[in-house]
Amino acid sequence: MAWNKNAEEKKQRQKSGLVADSYLKQISPKKGFTFHSDYFEVGDGVAQILTIVPTKNADRQLPPFWVTRMLPRGLGQNVTARLIQPISTKTEKWTKDNEVKADAAVRQAYGERKVNDPSNQDIAFQVQDMHQINEDLRGGQYHGSEYKILLKAPDVETLDSAREQYKLRLKNNFRGLTVEVFEGQQKDDFENLLKSADAQIGHEKKMYTSQELAGGYYLMSKGIDDITGKYVGVSEGDFNNPAMLMDVDDWSRNIVVASKFGPRTGSYSTEVFGDHLRSISLWGVKIAEDAMIQNHRVVHFILNNTDIEDIGKRKIGADLSKHTSNINMGKGAINPFEAFGREEDKLNVYPTLTEKLRLMFKEMSPSLNDVDLNKYFTQLLKEFMEDKGLWKPNAKENIDTISLVGLPHNEYPLLSDFSLYLSTIFTIYQKQGNQQAIKSLEKIQGVVDRMKEENGDIFDKHTSSVVDNAQTIPQVIYDFASISERGRGIAMAQFINTLGYATQNLHRGDVVIIHGVDQLAPEVKEFVKDNLQKLTRRDVRIAYLYDNVMSAINDKDFNDLTSADYTLFSAMSSDELEAYKETMKATIPSALENSLISKDDLLYYLSRDREKVLFKLDLIL
Repeated sequence: MAWNKNAEEKKQRQKSGLVADSYLKQISPKKGFTFHSDYFEVGDGVAQILTIVPTKNADRQLPPFWVTRMLPRGLGQNVTARLIQPISTKTEKWTKDNEVKADAAVRQAYGERKVNDPSNQDIAFQVQDMHQINEDLRGGQYHGSEYKILLKAPDVETLDSAREQYKLRLKNNFRGLTVEVFEGQQKDDFENLLKSADAQIGHEKKMYTSQELAGGYYLMSKGIDDITGKYVGVSEGDFNNPAMLMDVDDWSRNIVVASKFGPRTGSYSTEVFGDHLRSISLWGVKIAEDAMIQNHRVVHFILNNTDIEDIGKRKIGADLSKHTSNINMGKGAINPFEAFGREEDKLNVYPTLTEKLRLMFKEMSPSLNDVDLNKYFTQLLKEFMEDKGLWKPNAKENIDTISLVGLPHNEYPLLSDFSLYLSTIFTIYQKQGNQQAIKSLEKIQGVVDRMKEENGDIFDKHTSSVVDNAQTIPQVIYDFASISERGRGIAMAQFINTLGYATQNLHRGDVVIIHGVDQLAPEVKEFVKDNLQKLTRRDVRIAYLYDNVMSAINDKDFNDLTSADYTLFSAMSSDELEAYKETMKATIPSALENSLISKDDLLYYLSRDREKVLFKLDLIL
């Protein structure tokens, strides 16, 4: 039995060895290493190991974050460079022994100095160093270190150019630092590269106290790494560029997303997504997916002619068609005269219905004035609803006898019914000779005729089963693209007509996403905001998606920008950034400002509580 067990273990080791060998073959260079005097060949390129060395008159002062000035970046296309810093920490005994020796040597040199001797300055520096080292070593340690640069390029010419660029950069950033290539020792340098500082090839080790060494490193930002986060891109604009792991669904009230760019991520080009999508469309899909994963319902209002369901059809993201109802609002009719809401709220439902219809008529004919709408139309509608048995005089006293909400769709009156009633009332006013009333009713009749004759397929129908069936499905898309082609006023009228019905069954944690908030007419925003605030009081969440950054900023009162749970803005113009800073009362470092003012369509700026992160978009849908 023991023999069988040992044989099986040996077999498993051989098998794992084959796996490891197979993996190594995939990651190993196709060609081996060929070393020359001052460089070596590796794979299809060439490489070189550089050593950072100080000259005799090197600057002795170490500025904050001094190591960051050594980082080799931007040395040319297809050039890679890595800063490698082996460190060896000295024992306490070594430190004390060498401290005593160094102190004795400095004292002897100080005692033997001569007047006007040029070496006196060096001795003074040594005395100063000893005092500083003694101070730093209280509770700290002493370390030996080397700085190696592993430089790789496609060819020798590019390699030489990159090295000279880096040498010049060191010269500009430090006084007295340069790089050397130890000729004939590239193989030894390579073999020792990951060993301790003591094993490195160099002139003499650079020695640092703990404070000096720690002061060379930047305050490393960690980007976003939510415990429940998912990959959305890579942090940008810092020395440390970690992956962005963001919980897109971690918000409670409202978020604002704005981008002027088309759809593109680090993994997919614009051509893959198609011309009918925007960058904010991708965020809309991501926000919806993450909400649905948490068992929340999502309602989309598409005002900017985008087709978010096409992402699933193109096999780019998850296919959610079985869980989605896509309603073309040019076909899915909602009766304007039907009231939506809860039975216990019907005293509030009627004023909302009245305001909705006033706004719809105003959008259809901007020439209607306050007298037309607030006096004659409002009175006419009240009498019409009373005539149809849906409302009563002294409603508050008769609330229990009013049947306004929850009726079968076919029991609500239509636009054509209202038109007949209007004709009757108009005749009465004509007989009375009330010129103001006649003038107002003529204008109202004109709107009714236009709605009925030109757009009766939208406004003169009972609420259809198409939209009725969308009240419980996880995701509903109300698409206003085809209506927008008929005119903005008609699209706005239908949006106003749809808003209450589409959101009446949403509950805590559910999400409303408005794509292309820029398209909302200014005169409807107060009504829309009132309705959205009612949803917010029910803990329904609102996502505002804009096709223009400045529009999102200027819309701050509508979208509650300054109190948003988080904002996601694409790269900005200088004017947009100034407006953003003023609105958000934000102080942004100049380096970050320079990065934000860009035409890079992948760049996004996340502001969430105290977290401010710049990153390159790479959504996985």
